[in-house]
Amino acid sequence: MLGVLAMIVNQQANANAVNFLTEASNYFSAWCFCQLLALCSHWPRQIIFYEWFVDCGLSESKRRGLATYGYAVFGCIPVPNITTNQLRVVAYLYGGVLLAGVWTPTTSFLHFAGLMLSILYHGSLWAERASSHHREILTITLWMYSCLAPDLSHATAAFRIHICSIYIMSVVQKTVTSIIRGQSWSRWSLHGFLWKSMWAKTNFPAFPALQRFIFVHPSVAHLGGWISMVCELGPLLSLFFPVQHLAYLALVGMHFAVLFLQGIDYVSYWTPSLLVGIFCSSNTLELACAWCSVRFVPMLLLLGAQLLFALTMAENFNINIPPLMSCPMFVTVARLDDTCHQHYVMTVDGELPYERIEWMYPFVKPEYGMGLLPSDVAHFPMPFVAFGWGGNLDGAPGIFHRWFLDVKGFYLMTNVSNFPKDLRLELEAIVTELHGRDASNPCSLYSAYSPYSHLWSLADRCKNARSAFARHVTLQRQQKWNSRGKSERHVIGGPVVRYSRKNGRKGRYPIQFRQSKHCQYKPQKNQMLPRYGRTSVRYGRG
Repeated sequence: MLGVLAMIVNQQANANAVNFLTEASNYFSAWCFCQLLALCSHWPRQIIFYEWFVDCGLSESKRRGLATYGYAVFGCIPVPNITTNQLRVVAYLYGGVLLAGVWTPTTSFLHFAGLMLSILYHGSLWAERASSHHREILTITLWMYSCLAPDLSHATAAFRIHICSIYIMSVVQKTVTSIIRGQSWSRWSLHGFLWKSMWAKTNFPAFPALQRFIFVHPSVAHLGGWISMVCELGPLLSLFFPVQHLAYLALVGMHFAVLFLQGIDYVSYWTPSLLVGIFCSSNTLELACAWCSVRFVPMLLLLGAQLLFALTMAENFNINIPPLMSCPMFVTVARLDDTCHQHYVMTVDGELPYERIEWMYPFVKPEYGMGLLPSDVAHFPMPFVAFGWGGNLDGAPGIFHRWFLDVKGFYLMTNVSNFPKDLRLELEAIVTELHGRDASNPCSLYSAYSPYSHLWSLADRCKNARSAFARHVTLQRQQKWNSRGKSERHVIGGPVVRYSRKNGRKGRYPIQFRQSKHCQYKPQKNQMLPRYGRTSVRYGRG
Protein backbone atom coordinates (compact mmCIF):
# COMPACT_ATOMS: atom_id res chain seq x y z
CA MET A 1 0.00 0.00 0.00
CA LEU A 2 2.77 2.42 0.92
CA GLY A 3 4.58 1.50 -2.28
CA VAL A 4 1.50 2.38 -4.34
CA LEU A 5 1.11 5.71 -2.55
CA ALA A 6 4.78 6.49 -3.11
CA MET A 7 4.41 5.68 -6.80
CA ILE A 8 1.37 7.97 -7.10
CA VAL A 9 3.18 10.80 -5.34
CA ASN A 10 6.23 10.30 -7.55
CA GLN A 11 4.11 10.32 -10.71
CA GLN A 12 2.37 13.50 -9.57
CA ALA A 13 5.71 15.14 -8.84
CA ASN A 14 7.00 14.17 -12.28
CA ALA A 15 3.82 15.51 -13.89
CA ASN A 16 4.22 18.80 -12.01
CA ALA A 17 7.85 19.04 -13.07
CA VAL A 18 6.90 18.52 -16.72
CA ASN A 19 4.14 21.12 -16.39
CA PHE A 20 6.51 23.63 -14.78
CA LEU A 21 9.08 23.10 -17.52
CA THR A 22 6.43 23.53 -20.22
CA GLU A 23 5.31 26.82 -18.69
CA ALA A 24 8.88 28.05 -18.47
CA SER A 25 9.59 27.03 -22.07
CA ASN A 26 6.50 28.85 -23.33
CA TYR A 27 7.51 31.94 -21.40
CA PHE A 28 11.08 31.86 -22.71
CA SER A 29 9.82 31.53 -26.29
CA ALA A 30 7.50 34.51 -25.84
CA TRP A 31 10.29 36.49 -24.17
CA CYS A 32 12.71 35.80 -27.04
CA PHE A 33 10.05 36.90 -29.52
CA CYS A 34 9.44 40.18 -27.66
CA GLN A 35 13.18 40.86 -27.41
CA LEU A 36 13.53 40.18 -31.13
CA LEU A 37 10.74 42.64 -31.91
CA ALA A 38 12.43 45.28 -29.74
CA LEU A 39 15.78 44.71 -31.43
CA CYS A 40 14.26 45.00 -34.93
CA SER A 41 12.29 48.08 -33.93
CA HIS A 42 15.17 50.01 -32.38
CA TRP A 43 18.09 48.80 -34.47
CA PRO A 44 17.85 51.41 -37.29
CA ARG A 45 18.17 54.27 -34.79
CA GLN A 46 20.66 52.41 -32.63
CA ILE A 47 23.15 51.95 -35.44
CA ILE A 48 22.81 55.66 -36.29
CA PHE A 49 23.48 56.46 -32.67
CA TYR A 50 26.51 54.16 -32.49
CA GLU A 51 28.05 55.53 -35.70
CA TRP A 52 28.01 58.92 -34.04
CA PHE A 53 28.89 57.76 -30.53
CA VAL A 54 31.95 55.71 -31.42
CA ASP A 55 33.82 58.80 -32.72
CA CYS A 56 31.84 61.70 -31.26
CA GLY A 57 34.61 63.10 -29.06
CA LEU A 58 32.65 62.98 -25.79
CA SER A 59 34.71 62.12 -22.75
CA GLU A 60 32.56 59.04 -22.16
CA SER A 61 32.39 57.82 -25.76
CA LYS A 62 35.00 55.14 -25.11
CA ARG A 63 33.11 53.63 -22.19
CA ARG A 64 31.30 50.36 -22.70
CA GLY A 65 29.28 48.49 -20.12
CA LEU A 66 25.92 48.22 -18.39
CA ALA A 67 23.50 50.27 -16.28
CA THR A 68 23.61 54.06 -15.93
CA TYR A 69 27.23 54.70 -16.86
CA GLY A 70 28.64 51.75 -18.74
CA TYR A 71 29.93 49.80 -15.74
CA ALA A 72 31.88 46.55 -16.09
CA VAL A 73 29.94 43.32 -15.64
CA PHE A 74 30.02 42.46 -11.92
CA GLY A 75 32.33 45.45 -11.58
CA CYS A 76 35.34 43.58 -12.94
CA ILE A 77 34.60 42.14 -16.40
CA PRO A 78 34.97 44.94 -18.98
CA VAL A 79 32.83 45.08 -22.08
CA PRO A 80 35.06 45.43 -25.17
CA ASN A 81 34.91 48.55 -27.30
CA ILE A 82 33.79 47.23 -30.68
CA THR A 83 33.59 48.96 -34.05
CA THR A 84 30.39 49.82 -35.86
CA ASN A 85 30.70 46.87 -38.23
CA GLN A 86 31.38 44.54 -35.31
CA LEU A 87 28.24 45.82 -33.59
CA ARG A 88 26.29 45.03 -36.74
CA VAL A 89 27.58 41.46 -36.64
CA VAL A 90 26.72 41.19 -32.92
CA ALA A 91 23.19 42.48 -33.53
CA TYR A 92 22.57 40.08 -36.42
CA LEU A 93 23.91 37.13 -34.44
CA TYR A 94 21.89 38.14 -31.40
CA GLY A 95 18.77 38.39 -33.53
CA GLY A 96 19.48 34.89 -34.84
CA VAL A 97 19.86 33.54 -31.30
CA LEU A 98 16.58 35.15 -30.25
CA LEU A 99 14.83 33.70 -33.29
CA ALA A 100 16.22 30.25 -32.51
CA GLY A 101 15.14 30.69 -28.89
CA VAL A 102 11.54 31.10 -30.02
CA TRP A 103 11.60 27.56 -31.43
CA THR A 104 14.13 25.81 -29.17
CA PRO A 105 13.99 27.58 -25.79
CA THR A 106 15.69 24.83 -23.79
CA THR A 107 18.95 24.66 -25.76
CA SER A 108 21.88 25.34 -23.42
CA PHE A 109 24.19 26.58 -26.17
CA LEU A 110 21.65 29.25 -27.15
CA HIS A 111 21.48 30.41 -23.53
CA PHE A 112 25.24 30.90 -23.37
CA ALA A 113 25.41 32.55 -26.79
CA GLY A 114 22.51 34.82 -25.87
CA LEU A 115 24.26 35.89 -22.67
CA MET A 116 27.52 36.79 -24.41
CA LEU A 117 25.85 38.59 -27.31
CA SER A 118 23.40 40.49 -25.11
CA ILE A 119 26.27 41.86 -23.02
CA LEU A 120 28.10 43.01 -26.16
CA TYR A 121 24.92 44.45 -27.68
CA HIS A 122 23.55 46.31 -24.67
CA GLY A 123 26.99 47.14 -23.32
CA SER A 124 27.79 49.03 -26.51
CA LEU A 125 24.51 50.98 -26.40
CA TRP A 126 24.55 51.93 -22.72
CA ALA A 127 23.96 55.64 -23.48
CA GLU A 128 21.34 55.17 -26.21
CA ARG A 129 17.77 56.07 -25.30
CA ALA A 130 16.11 52.64 -25.61
CA SER A 131 18.93 50.62 -24.04
CA SER A 132 20.14 52.80 -21.17
CA HIS A 133 19.51 53.33 -17.45
CA HIS A 134 19.16 49.71 -16.29
CA ARG A 135 16.77 48.81 -19.11
CA GLU A 136 18.95 45.90 -20.20
CA ILE A 137 19.50 44.52 -16.70
CA LEU A 138 16.62 42.02 -16.60
CA THR A 139 17.48 40.79 -20.10
CA ILE A 140 21.03 39.88 -19.16
CA THR A 141 19.92 38.52 -15.79
CA LEU A 142 17.48 36.07 -17.38
CA TRP A 143 20.18 34.82 -19.74
CA MET A 144 22.41 34.25 -16.71
CA TYR A 145 19.79 32.27 -14.81
CA SER A 146 19.06 30.16 -17.88
CA CYS A 147 22.78 29.31 -18.06
CA LEU A 148 23.26 28.61 -14.34
CA ALA A 149 20.03 26.78 -13.43
CA PRO A 150 19.54 23.04 -14.05
CA ASP A 151 16.46 23.78 -16.19
CA LEU A 152 14.25 26.68 -17.23
CA SER A 153 11.57 26.03 -14.60
CA HIS A 154 14.02 26.70 -11.76
CA ALA A 155 15.63 29.55 -13.72
CA THR A 156 12.29 31.34 -14.01
CA ALA A 157 11.50 30.72 -10.33
CA ALA A 158 14.80 32.30 -9.25
CA PHE A 159 14.18 35.09 -11.75
CA ARG A 160 10.84 35.92 -10.11
CA ILE A 161 12.55 36.25 -6.73
CA HIS A 162 15.19 38.43 -8.39
CA ILE A 163 12.49 40.72 -9.81
CA CYS A 164 10.75 40.80 -6.44
CA SER A 165 13.94 42.04 -4.75
CA ILE A 166 14.21 44.97 -7.17
CA TYR A 167 10.64 46.18 -6.79
CA ILE A 168 10.36 45.67 -3.04
CA MET A 169 13.56 47.66 -2.50
CA SER A 170 12.12 50.40 -4.67
CA VAL A 171 9.21 50.62 -2.24
CA VAL A 172 11.58 50.54 0.74
CA GLN A 173 13.77 53.34 -0.64
CA LYS A 174 10.79 55.52 -1.55
CA THR A 175 9.42 55.01 1.95
CA VAL A 176 12.75 55.87 3.59
CA THR A 177 13.11 58.96 1.40
CA SER A 178 9.58 60.04 2.31
CA ILE A 179 10.37 59.70 6.02
CA ILE A 180 13.60 61.69 5.69
CA ARG A 181 11.93 64.46 3.69
CA GLY A 182 8.74 64.42 5.75
CA GLN A 183 6.75 64.30 2.51
CA SER A 184 5.15 61.40 0.69
CA TRP A 185 6.82 60.12 -2.47
CA SER A 186 3.48 58.78 -3.70
CA ARG A 187 1.78 62.13 -3.31
CA TRP A 188 4.34 64.40 -4.97
CA SER A 189 6.94 62.62 -7.09
CA LEU A 190 4.97 61.37 -10.07
CA HIS A 191 3.66 64.89 -10.64
CA GLY A 192 7.14 66.39 -10.20
CA PHE A 193 8.75 63.98 -12.66
CA LEU A 194 5.94 64.62 -15.12
CA TRP A 195 6.88 68.32 -15.04
CA LYS A 196 10.53 67.52 -15.81
CA SER A 197 9.56 65.24 -18.70
CA MET A 198 7.43 68.00 -20.26
CA TRP A 199 10.71 69.82 -20.90
CA ALA A 200 13.14 66.99 -21.58
CA LYS A 201 11.38 64.31 -23.60
CA THR A 202 10.91 65.54 -27.14
CA ASN A 203 9.53 62.52 -29.01
CA PHE A 204 7.16 61.59 -26.21
CA PRO A 205 4.66 61.60 -24.60
CA ALA A 206 2.48 59.80 -27.10
CA PHE A 207 -0.56 61.57 -25.71
CA PRO A 208 0.43 65.18 -24.85
CA ALA A 209 -3.18 66.15 -24.11
CA LEU A 210 -3.36 63.40 -21.47
CA GLN A 211 -0.02 64.52 -20.03
CA ARG A 212 -1.25 68.08 -19.75
CA PHE A 213 -4.54 66.95 -18.20
CA ILE A 214 -2.73 64.99 -15.48
CA PHE A 215 -0.32 67.86 -14.81
CA VAL A 216 -3.07 70.42 -14.26
CA HIS A 217 -5.08 67.93 -12.17
CA PRO A 218 -2.43 66.79 -9.66
CA SER A 219 -4.89 64.61 -7.75
CA VAL A 220 -4.77 62.20 -10.70
CA ALA A 221 -0.97 62.11 -10.46
CA HIS A 222 -1.19 61.60 -6.69
CA LEU A 223 -3.51 58.63 -7.23
CA GLY A 224 -1.11 57.25 -9.84
CA GLY A 225 1.75 57.51 -7.36
CA TRP A 226 -0.08 55.44 -4.78
CA ILE A 227 -1.10 52.90 -7.42
CA SER A 228 2.53 52.55 -8.55
CA MET A 229 3.62 51.78 -4.98
CA VAL A 230 0.97 49.05 -4.75
CA CYS A 231 2.05 47.66 -8.13
CA GLU A 232 5.66 47.41 -6.95
CA LEU A 233 4.51 45.41 -3.93
CA GLY A 234 2.82 42.93 -6.27
CA PRO A 235 5.76 40.53 -6.89
CA LEU A 236 6.27 40.12 -3.13
CA LEU A 237 2.57 39.48 -2.49
CA SER A 238 2.47 36.95 -5.33
CA LEU A 239 4.98 34.75 -3.48
CA PHE A 240 2.42 34.12 -0.73
CA PHE A 241 -0.99 34.79 -2.30
CA PRO A 242 -2.58 33.67 -5.60
CA VAL A 243 -2.34 37.10 -7.22
CA GLN A 244 0.64 36.51 -9.50
CA HIS A 245 -1.08 37.17 -12.84
CA LEU A 246 -2.72 40.33 -11.55
CA ALA A 247 0.49 41.57 -9.91
CA TYR A 248 2.64 41.25 -13.02
CA LEU A 249 -0.06 42.59 -15.35
CA ALA A 250 -0.24 45.65 -13.09
CA LEU A 251 3.53 46.14 -13.40
CA VAL A 252 3.33 45.90 -17.19
CA GLY A 253 0.54 48.48 -17.20
CA MET A 254 2.56 50.76 -14.94
CA HIS A 255 5.54 50.76 -17.30
CA PHE A 256 3.31 51.46 -20.31
CA ALA A 257 1.82 54.42 -18.45
CA VAL A 258 5.31 55.75 -17.68
CA LEU A 259 6.22 55.44 -21.37
CA PHE A 260 3.16 57.34 -22.56
CA LEU A 261 3.29 60.06 -19.91
CA GLN A 262 7.02 60.59 -19.37
CA GLY A 263 8.68 59.10 -22.43
CA ILE A 264 10.78 56.66 -20.39
CA ASP A 265 10.92 53.40 -22.33
CA TYR A 266 11.07 50.43 -19.99
CA VAL A 267 8.62 48.63 -22.29
CA SER A 268 10.98 47.47 -25.05
CA TYR A 269 13.54 45.41 -23.11
CA TRP A 270 12.43 45.42 -19.47
CA THR A 271 8.69 44.67 -19.63
CA PRO A 272 8.97 41.38 -21.61
CA SER A 273 10.80 39.93 -18.61
CA LEU A 274 7.72 40.62 -16.46
CA LEU A 275 5.75 38.14 -18.57
CA VAL A 276 7.32 35.49 -16.35
CA GLY A 277 4.57 36.12 -13.81
CA ILE A 278 1.89 35.66 -16.46
CA PHE A 279 3.16 32.56 -18.25
CA CYS A 280 4.57 30.73 -15.22
CA SER A 281 1.81 29.97 -12.74
CA SER A 282 3.96 27.55 -10.74
CA ASN A 283 4.48 28.28 -7.06
CA THR A 284 7.88 29.91 -6.71
CA LEU A 285 8.40 28.88 -3.09
CA GLU A 286 7.38 25.29 -3.90
CA LEU A 287 10.12 25.11 -6.50
CA ALA A 288 12.55 26.80 -4.12
CA CYS A 289 12.12 23.94 -1.64
CA ALA A 290 14.02 21.72 -4.08
CA TRP A 291 17.09 23.97 -4.17
CA CYS A 292 19.12 21.79 -1.83
CA SER A 293 21.21 19.97 -4.39
CA VAL A 294 24.73 20.92 -5.40
CA ARG A 295 23.56 21.50 -8.97
CA PHE A 296 21.64 24.58 -7.81
CA VAL A 297 24.70 26.26 -6.27
CA PRO A 298 25.67 28.44 -9.30
CA MET A 299 22.11 29.76 -9.62
CA LEU A 300 21.84 30.38 -5.87
CA LEU A 301 25.13 32.29 -5.83
CA LEU A 302 23.74 34.77 -8.35
CA LEU A 303 20.40 35.03 -6.55
CA GLY A 304 22.09 35.43 -3.16
CA ALA A 305 24.37 38.16 -4.49
CA GLN A 306 21.35 40.04 -5.85
CA LEU A 307 19.44 39.79 -2.56
CA LEU A 308 22.45 41.04 -0.60
CA PHE A 309 23.11 43.84 -3.09
CA ALA A 310 19.47 44.94 -3.02
CA LEU A 311 19.04 44.80 0.76
CA THR A 312 22.16 46.91 1.33
CA MET A 313 21.01 49.49 -1.28
CA ALA A 314 24.58 49.44 -2.56
CA GLU A 315 23.96 51.58 -5.63
CA ASN A 316 23.10 54.50 -3.37
CA PHE A 317 26.72 54.37 -2.22
CA ASN A 318 28.05 54.40 -5.79
CA ILE A 319 28.77 50.66 -5.73
CA ASN A 320 27.95 49.45 -9.23
CA ILE A 321 28.29 45.78 -10.15
CA PRO A 322 25.63 45.12 -12.81
CA PRO A 323 23.59 43.11 -13.54
CA LEU A 324 22.99 43.28 -9.78
CA MET A 325 20.56 46.09 -9.08
CA SER A 326 19.34 47.77 -5.92
CA CYS A 327 18.37 51.33 -6.76
CA PRO A 328 15.75 51.97 -9.43
CA MET A 329 15.71 55.53 -10.66
CA PHE A 330 13.39 58.22 -9.34
CA VAL A 331 13.17 57.15 -5.70
CA THR A 332 13.60 60.71 -4.42
CA VAL A 333 10.71 62.99 -3.48
CA ALA A 334 10.15 65.54 -6.26
CA ARG A 335 7.99 68.62 -5.77
CA LEU A 336 7.57 71.50 -8.18
CA ASP A 337 8.82 73.94 -5.56
CA ASP A 338 11.86 72.06 -4.26
CA THR A 339 14.71 74.41 -3.31
CA CYS A 340 17.50 71.87 -3.78
CA HIS A 341 19.41 71.48 -7.05
CA GLN A 342 17.09 71.28 -10.05
CA HIS A 343 17.96 70.57 -13.67
CA TYR A 344 15.94 70.94 -16.87
CA VAL A 345 16.81 70.22 -20.50
CA MET A 346 15.25 71.22 -23.80
CA THR A 347 16.21 69.67 -27.12
CA VAL A 348 14.54 69.69 -30.53
CA ASP A 349 12.23 66.98 -31.84
CA GLY A 350 13.74 64.52 -34.27
CA GLU A 351 17.35 64.95 -33.21
CA LEU A 352 19.77 62.17 -32.45
CA PRO A 353 18.74 60.95 -28.97
CA TYR A 354 21.30 60.94 -26.21
CA GLU A 355 19.59 59.81 -23.04
CA ARG A 356 22.02 61.30 -20.54
CA ILE A 357 21.59 64.85 -21.80
CA GLU A 358 17.81 64.65 -21.37
CA TRP A 359 17.79 64.41 -17.60
CA MET A 360 19.96 65.54 -14.69
CA TYR A 361 23.43 64.28 -15.48
CA PRO A 362 25.34 67.17 -17.08
CA PHE A 363 25.67 68.89 -13.68
CA VAL A 364 26.33 65.83 -11.57
CA LYS A 365 29.93 65.60 -10.41
CA PRO A 366 32.07 63.76 -12.98
CA GLU A 367 34.28 62.22 -10.29
CA TYR A 368 31.32 60.19 -9.07
CA GLY A 369 30.95 58.45 -12.39
CA MET A 370 27.80 60.15 -13.59
CA GLY A 371 28.63 63.60 -14.94
CA LEU A 372 29.55 65.22 -18.22
CA LEU A 373 32.56 67.48 -18.56
CA PRO A 374 32.10 71.08 -19.75
CA SER A 375 34.27 70.25 -22.75
CA ASP A 376 31.67 67.70 -23.84
CA VAL A 377 29.06 70.32 -24.65
CA ALA A 378 30.56 71.21 -28.03
CA HIS A 379 30.41 67.59 -29.17
CA PHE A 380 26.66 67.10 -28.99
CA PRO A 381 25.10 66.76 -32.45
CA MET A 382 21.78 68.26 -31.35
CA PRO A 383 21.00 71.79 -30.17
CA PHE A 384 20.12 71.80 -26.50
CA VAL A 385 19.78 74.09 -23.52
CA ALA A 386 20.31 72.85 -19.97
CA PHE A 387 19.17 75.16 -17.21
CA GLY A 388 18.12 74.99 -13.60
CA TRP A 389 18.57 76.13 -10.05
CA GLY A 390 21.69 75.58 -7.99
CA GLY A 391 19.97 75.53 -4.65
CA ASN A 392 20.87 74.14 -1.27
CA LEU A 393 20.73 70.58 -0.01
CA ASP A 394 19.36 71.38 3.42
CA GLY A 395 16.90 68.70 4.39
CA ALA A 396 18.01 66.35 1.64
CA PRO A 397 19.59 63.02 2.62
CA GLY A 398 23.33 63.39 3.05
CA ILE A 399 23.83 60.49 0.67
CA PHE A 400 22.78 62.75 -2.21
CA HIS A 401 25.04 65.71 -1.39
CA ARG A 402 28.00 64.28 -3.24
CA TRP A 403 26.22 64.26 -6.59
CA PHE A 404 26.01 68.00 -7.19
CA LEU A 405 28.33 70.74 -8.27
CA ASP A 406 28.65 73.83 -6.12
CA VAL A 407 26.41 76.02 -8.27
CA LYS A 408 24.16 78.65 -6.69
CA GLY A 409 21.17 80.37 -8.21
CA PHE A 410 20.01 80.19 -11.82
CA TYR A 411 22.31 78.62 -14.40
CA LEU A 412 22.04 77.97 -18.13
CA MET A 413 24.26 76.01 -20.50
CA THR A 414 23.64 75.70 -24.23
CA ASN A 415 25.44 74.96 -27.48
CA VAL A 416 23.11 77.30 -29.38
CA SER A 417 24.76 80.57 -30.38
CA ASN A 418 22.91 83.85 -29.94
CA PHE A 419 20.52 82.29 -27.48
CA PRO A 420 17.46 84.60 -27.29
CA LYS A 421 17.62 86.96 -24.34
CA ASP A 422 13.85 86.99 -23.82
CA LEU A 423 13.78 83.18 -23.70
CA ARG A 424 16.65 83.13 -21.21
CA LEU A 425 14.81 85.63 -19.01
CA GLU A 426 11.64 83.54 -19.19
CA LEU A 427 13.49 80.36 -18.21
CA GLU A 428 15.16 82.21 -15.36
CA ALA A 429 11.80 83.53 -14.19
CA ILE A 430 10.20 80.08 -14.22
CA VAL A 431 13.06 78.43 -12.36
CA THR A 432 13.41 81.22 -9.82
CA GLU A 433 9.69 81.30 -9.09
CA LEU A 434 9.65 77.55 -8.53
CA HIS A 435 12.93 76.95 -6.73
CA GLY A 436 14.29 80.33 -5.67
CA ARG A 437 12.46 80.62 -2.38
CA ASP A 438 14.77 81.35 0.54
CA ALA A 439 13.45 79.65 3.66
CA SER A 440 15.70 81.82 5.85
CA ASN A 441 14.26 85.01 4.35
CA PRO A 442 10.47 85.24 4.69
CA CYS A 443 10.52 88.49 2.74
CA SER A 444 12.04 86.78 -0.28
CA LEU A 445 10.42 87.88 -3.55
CA TYR A 446 9.13 84.41 -4.38
CA SER A 447 8.62 83.09 -0.86
CA ALA A 448 4.81 83.23 -1.17
CA TYR A 449 4.62 81.74 -4.67
CA SER A 450 2.61 78.50 -4.81
CA PRO A 451 3.14 76.64 -8.11
CA TYR A 452 0.26 74.27 -7.42
CA SER A 453 -2.08 77.26 -7.76
CA HIS A 454 -0.65 78.14 -11.18
CA LEU A 455 -0.49 74.77 -12.96
CA TRP A 456 -2.33 75.91 -16.09
CA SER A 457 0.02 78.87 -16.39
CA LEU A 458 3.11 76.68 -15.90
CA ALA A 459 1.94 74.23 -18.56
CA ASP A 460 1.43 77.09 -21.02
CA ARG A 461 4.80 78.65 -20.22
CA CYS A 462 6.56 75.32 -20.73
CA LYS A 463 4.84 74.81 -24.09
CA ASN A 464 5.62 78.35 -25.23
CA ALA A 465 9.26 78.11 -24.15
CA ARG A 466 9.74 74.85 -26.05
CA SER A 467 8.11 76.36 -29.13
CA ALA A 468 10.30 79.47 -28.91
CA PHE A 469 13.44 77.34 -28.62
CA ALA A 470 12.44 75.24 -31.64
CA ARG A 471 11.69 78.37 -33.70
CA HIS A 472 15.06 79.88 -32.82
CA VAL A 473 16.93 76.72 -33.83
CA THR A 474 14.98 76.51 -37.10
CA LEU A 475 15.67 80.17 -37.84
CA GLN A 476 19.38 79.74 -37.18
CA ARG A 477 19.51 76.77 -39.50
CA GLN A 478 17.71 78.68 -42.23
CA GLN A 479 20.04 81.65 -41.85
CA LYS A 480 23.07 79.38 -41.99
CA TRP A 481 21.62 77.74 -45.08
CA ASN A 482 20.95 81.05 -46.83
CA SER A 483 24.38 82.46 -45.99
CA ARG A 484 26.26 79.74 -47.86
CA GLY A 485 26.69 79.03 -51.53
CA LYS A 486 24.99 76.09 -53.19
CA SER A 487 28.13 73.97 -53.00
CA GLU A 488 28.54 74.60 -49.27
CA ARG A 489 25.03 74.66 -47.86
CA HIS A 490 24.74 72.59 -44.75
CA VAL A 491 23.64 72.99 -41.17
CA ILE A 492 24.48 71.11 -38.08
CA GLY A 493 21.29 69.39 -37.20
CA GLY A 494 21.25 68.83 -40.95
CA PRO A 495 23.94 66.42 -42.13
CA VAL A 496 25.91 65.10 -39.19
CA VAL A 497 29.12 63.43 -40.28
CA ARG A 498 32.02 61.59 -38.83
CA TYR A 499 35.47 61.16 -40.35
CA SER A 500 37.48 57.96 -40.60
CA ARG A 501 40.17 56.32 -42.71
CA LYS A 502 39.41 54.35 -45.84
CA ASN A 503 41.57 51.87 -47.73
CA GLY A 504 44.70 52.91 -45.86
CA ARG A 505 44.51 56.50 -47.10
CA LYS A 506 45.75 59.21 -44.78
CA GLY A 507 42.94 61.64 -45.64
CA ARG A 508 39.62 61.65 -43.87
CA TYR A 509 36.27 61.36 -45.60
CA PRO A 510 32.82 62.16 -44.29
CA ILE A 511 30.12 59.58 -43.73
CA GLN A 512 26.64 61.05 -43.56
CA PHE A 513 24.27 59.28 -41.20
CA ARG A 514 21.45 61.74 -40.54
CA GLN A 515 19.83 64.33 -42.79
CA SER A 516 17.67 67.19 -41.62
CA LYS A 517 14.36 67.98 -43.31
CA HIS A 518 15.83 71.45 -43.92
CA CYS A 519 18.77 70.14 -45.88
CA GLN A 520 19.19 67.81 -48.84
CA TYR A 521 22.90 68.50 -49.26
CA LYS A 522 25.47 65.70 -49.43
CA PRO A 523 28.88 66.73 -48.10
CA GLN A 524 31.77 66.36 -50.48
CA LYS A 525 34.87 64.32 -49.87
CA ASN A 526 37.35 65.92 -47.45
CA GLN A 527 34.92 68.75 -46.64
CA MET A 528 35.08 69.67 -42.97
CA LEU A 529 31.94 70.74 -41.15
CA PRO A 530 31.96 73.22 -38.26
CA ARG A 531 30.37 72.49 -34.93
CA TYR A 532 26.92 73.75 -34.08
CA GLY A 533 28.01 76.95 -32.41
CA ARG A 534 29.66 78.45 -29.42
CA THR A 535 29.18 76.90 -26.05
CA SER A 536 27.43 79.31 -23.75
CA VAL A 537 27.56 78.85 -20.01
CA ARG A 538 25.92 81.24 -17.64
CA TYR A 539 25.70 81.00 -13.86
CA GLY A 540 24.03 83.19 -11.29
CA ARG A 541 21.02 85.42 -11.23
CA GLY A 542 22.30 88.38 -13.17
